[in-house]
Amino acid sequence: SGSFSLCFCLELAGQRTLMSRLRWRDFPTGATPLHLTPAGLQSLLVQVTLAVCHLHLVANVCHRAISPDTISLRERGDGMIEAKVFGFESSQPQFAGQRCVAAP
Repeated sequence: SGSFSLCFCLELAGQRTLMSRLRWRDFPTGATPLHLTPAGLQSLLVQVTLAVCHLHLVANVCHRAISPDTISLRERGDGMIEAKVFGFESSQPQFAGQRCVAAP
């Protein structure tokens, strides 16, 4: 039929984006920016890479706008940082053999 439906399950994400956590000037007085250890940075990169791989290889979705502004961070009680990808306004279905290109 040529139609395509896409359903997203939403869950609570972090209060700040990666971009806002990396910018010192965006912090209220007394707050501290995100300081990543090498292990913390590796964890964030792995989480985002796995999310994008899942989008492309399993869900067949091209996000088209991955950036620090579309990655939400939540600090867990154990000190680890959890990353979530959001901002699917410009996403498109990705069909077999089709290249994923950035949004205009």
